[in-house]
Amino acid sequence: MSQKKRKIFDLSLPWGRDLPTFGMSLNFYNPPMIATYSHFGETMLEKYRGGVADPFTDTLLSFFSHTGTHFDAPIHCNKEAWPIDKVPLDRLWGEGVVIDMPKGELEEIGPDDLENATPKIREGDIVLIDTGWNRNFVGPISDWDKAKYYATKNPGITREGAQWFIEKRVKVVGVDHLGVDHPKYWHTGDGTWPVHRGLLSNNIPMLQPLGGQIDEVAGKRCMIVCAPVNYVGGDAFPVRVLAMVEE
Repeated sequence: MSQKKRKIFDLSLPWGRDLPTFGMSLNFYNPPMIATYSHFGETMLEKYRGGVADPFTDTLLSFFSHTGTHFDAPIHCNKEAWPIDKVPLDRLWGEGVVIDMPKGELEEIGPDDLENATPKIREGDIVLIDTGWNRNFVGPISDWDKAKYYATKNPGITREGAQWFIEKRVKVVGVDHLGVDHPKYWHTGDGTWPVHRGLLSNNIPMLQPLGGQIDEVAGKRCMIVCAPVNYVGGDAFPVRVLAMVEE
């Protein structure tokens, strides 16, 4: 095996209660949406252990599958497409690019942006887009107003941009904001969701929202891992996205 030095970067948001939700809309769900339970005294679990205190920590979690940095499987927008457990493994790991594409409030990502991106996007790539919007990330518990700005005023991919990805036959598309679609297509816009529908109907899974160390690998070609749990029939699941770069 090669002895080249490699460095691994985490492109995921911290996962916990303090996460913005899509559009920060009460019509969908309102943070915090993660319920945890870790006190099992006087339950069957304690009785199973003989009622003896021990050092173990066990947590029961309940959360929306599209919470935090997550993987959208094609079935999310197409009932005939792959659920998480049917997504081919080579879609979850492989060569890709982290595109350095600065974009501001409500700016669009279209075919010209993608065609001129560096490094060049190749057929079969996992493509992650760093617009810089990740730097606006803040949780609603920490600061509701800033979290709402992060969750509603982001840039996004246009209908034509989605078609460019489909014709390029990329493997996965990820963005550093809550949704791949430009907000003009959301429930607050025309409600068409062409990027979600277009990519997923063509079996191109999505990653959203990215963050973490993404700025440190922007403009680089690297190996990318984005493997959720093997959720049978799943539409989405939180995921840790890792990028490995040769030094």
